[in-house]
Amino acid sequence: MLSNIYAVLKIYEKEGKLKLSEGTLLPVLKQLSYNPNEEIENVGKLLSANECLYTYKDAAHYVIFSDLNEVLLPRLSSYYDEFSHLVSLYPKAGSFQFNWAVSAAPQDQLPSSYDVTLPLKNVLVKEVIGFGTPVVIPQKVNKAFDHFPMNNWIYDQHQHVPLDRNQSWVVKYIFPVYNPALRNISIPLYFQPPTGFYFKMMQDFKLKVKKRARVYNHFKSLPQHKHFQPQMEACLRIQQLRSVPYTCVNQRKCLPKFSEDIRECTVLKRRFNYADFGANRHIYSSGGDEFHHEHSCLIY
Repeated sequence: MLSNIYAVLKIYEKEGKLKLSEGTLLPVLKQLSYNPNEEIENVGKLLSANECLYTYKDAAHYVIFSDLNEVLLPRLSSYYDEFSHLVSLYPKAGSFQFNWAVSAAPQDQLPSSYDVTLPLKNVLVKEVIGFGTPVVIPQKVNKAFDHFPMNNWIYDQHQHVPLDRNQSWVVKYIFPVYNPALRNISIPLYFQPPTGFYFKMMQDFKLKVKKRARVYNHFKSLPQHKHFQPQMEACLRIQQLRSVPYTCVNQRKCLPKFSEDIRECTVLKRRFNYADFGANRHIYSSGGDEFHHEHSCLIY
């Protein structure tokens, strides 16, 4: 699925509309029973976020640190207008936090019948939780962070502002199984789209795609079958049997139920240095990551 997205983004990159930064792939060892690159997104996210922050520190008004399965919904006409409005409300803010609306939606569509509005029109929000996606003002912060800063200070007396969960959301599509029968217990979206909102959204999408012939032609040539469905069937089957929400997150293979068997494994141990300076000021610094071979592991 990501390879199709990547191919379309590469076309935009050639047109100068965006920049893609390639990550680092770890070597896959025959002695390991797993691919360590499955965790690259997690362990390398802050490194990439800091690189982005300092690359565009003087050029960008705002930087969003978000995952692929998050959609930030601005109440105003654009992200820029939304963030500028928040700055006017919180002039001492160095960053804002949009809370996650943990959700499910139909996401597997074919190019021939693709509807960009479908995930929003059919989204099922389970809950809005107290952490989420940060939006930072790069000139006012000195480091990137994931969800929320590790300490209360950021830079030059500016503050991190967690937005009220009734004020602004970012829709987090985290559940792989969409069940429309649960609509009666889902939380409505916090904004009420005006008449014609979805129609205009779809029309704008079609116009923007057709204006770029190479993007349009590539989009129409994408596979007309769900080639990932066979790989997902085992995950979805276990998901339905166990009712565990995170079974298929991060492209992991579905693991069996908790096992008492003792087996060998290799784990990534992360060390941090911690210092308490008083007055509610704390410093965390990375002490390094190391792979360790363990002889007795409990597998979940």
